[in-house]
Amino acid sequence: MQRTGIDRLLEHVVDEGASDLYLREGRKPLLRIGGDLREVGDHPELAAQAMAAILCSLLDAQQLQRYLTYGNEVLTHKSSSGARFRTSFYVVEGAIGAIFRRIAD
Repeated sequence: MQRTGIDRLLEHVVDEGASDLYLREGRKPLLRIGGDLREVGDHPELAAQAMAAILCSLLDAQQLQRYLTYGNEVLTHKSSSGARFRTSFYVVEGAIGAIFRRIAD
């Protein structure tokens, strides 16, 4: 999954009226809608390679270095449709995780 893949997942956030998108390697993507967590359609579990590709596509070299050093990094991301997200990458139980929280327009 590359940047276009993450943008497709972020479009689910917008289309479903979700506040957050949760990603973690080895698990299916989750949306937070009205306080409830729901899987993103029939999306498969995210492989380690897919999570690494998302991480590397969104972080610049300095951000990636901080992530590798400290195990977390926070940034903002604008999807191809223009929706903005506060993004947190982290390590949990040795796996890459991320939360994308939609920023209101």
